[in-house]
Amino acid sequence: RGLVDIEPSRGAFVRRDIGRPRYEPLDMEYGRRGTTARQLSEARLMLETQAAALAAEHADEGDLAVLEEAVIRLETSGTPLERVRNDLAFHVALVAAAHNPVIETMFASIQGLTVELMVRSAGDPEVVRRSEPYHRAAFRAVADRDPDAARAALQAHPGFAAPTHGGD
Repeated sequence: RGLVDIEPSRGAFVRRDIGRPRYEPLDMEYGRRGTTARQLSEARLMLETQAAALAAEHADEGDLAVLEEAVIRLETSGTPLERVRNDLAFHVALVAAAHNPVIETMFASIQGLTVELMVRSAGDPEVVRRSEPYHRAAFRAVADRDPDAARAALQAHPGFAAPTHGGD
């Protein structure tokens, strides 16, 4: 599971940094329980609106630089695959900027399902057009240290609307 390092002639040691945690058992649990796209959207809305508000309070200059770069890459995505990759990078950076490991872990547990929803909408030019301004607005609110505006930008993001196609 990557929790122990074995060093020849020295012994076995518990790793301090285990890298990016893996949450496959939760992905399987969500699938086993029949989690719908609507339920995933509701959970993301709850997690990410609070994460955005906390990011506005706790983000440091490094976080802001990562968020700004993610917004720029998202806005200049050339293909649907690039868009998904950059959209996920933005949301991961936003959650990380909250500096709350519990929220980060909770978000990480739904990342796989989140990517599936992003893939569905990345090829729809109308969805892309409608959602694009909200990423910039959320970044701007975090940079301006405005938790209410950050929360509002995510609440208004069309990506959190209950999907009307597929899973629900």
